[in-house]
Amino acid sequence: MLRAAALALILLASLAAAQSDSPWLNWVAANSPYGFDLTPDGTIWINLAKVGQKDDYSIRAQDLQQARHSNDRNPKFWVRGEHKRNTAVKYRETKALLSIDCEHEILYRLQITYYKPDGSVLAQVGYASEGYIVPGTFGAEYYRLFCLVTDPGGTGK
Repeated sequence: MLRAAALALILLASLAAAQSDSPWLNWVAANSPYGFDLTPDGTIWINLAKVGQKDDYSIRAQDLQQARHSNDRNPKFWVRGEHKRNTAVKYRETKALLSIDCEHEILYRLQITYYKPDGSVLAQVGYASEGYIVPGTFGAEYYRLFCLVTDPGGTGK
């Protein structure tokens, strides 16, 4: 039942993006080479790689659009991790608030929340840690998306 509901949401989101006159949905579709997910609260998450890995990651679409539209050189954004296929960890989902210093190529981790399989919070850690962006990592992909890419198909930079 839950799987059918999830598939229906994905299909609805895909059809809406493909046939929409909405500039927002058209922007999301143009900026989602690996697709996107729509959560029950209406949040759109842009997948960062092909879905089906041990751990799948996505960024909140409105954060990317806002950063590009404002040409923000120090954007803050949410990243969602889905860990359903990773049996080595106790959590099944993570949400992290990150920030990038585009000029100095530094990634800041501001907060991370770990969720149990039932959706309840396992742990929440609020901290500020920083590190240089390492080539070939998701940090490098965040840097590319938020600091280097122009805004295809939308009203960004």
